[in-house]
Amino acid sequence: MLTLTRREGETVVLLTEGLAPIRIRLSRITGRNQASISIDAPSNVSIYREELLAGNGGDAGVMEISDDVELIDLSREEFQPK
Repeated sequence: MLTLTRREGETVVLLTEGLAPIRIRLSRITGRNQASISIDAPSNVSIYREELLAGNGGDAGVMEISDDVELIDLSREEFQPK
């Protein structure tokens, strides 16, 4: 796992062969234990909060994923689709 330090307004870019870049920006630091992030990704990239995926201690059965799906572990903040 790679751990990066970002300041408010700074961005991380993920480059994946065959896909447009995925940009993750630290939008706002809202409190001592919270941050808002913005994700700009191609429409064919699915992004989920980890606790909603089955088998990881969240609400089991909410969603099943297959082995060929890559997860982006980002934050537990709400994601608003485009």
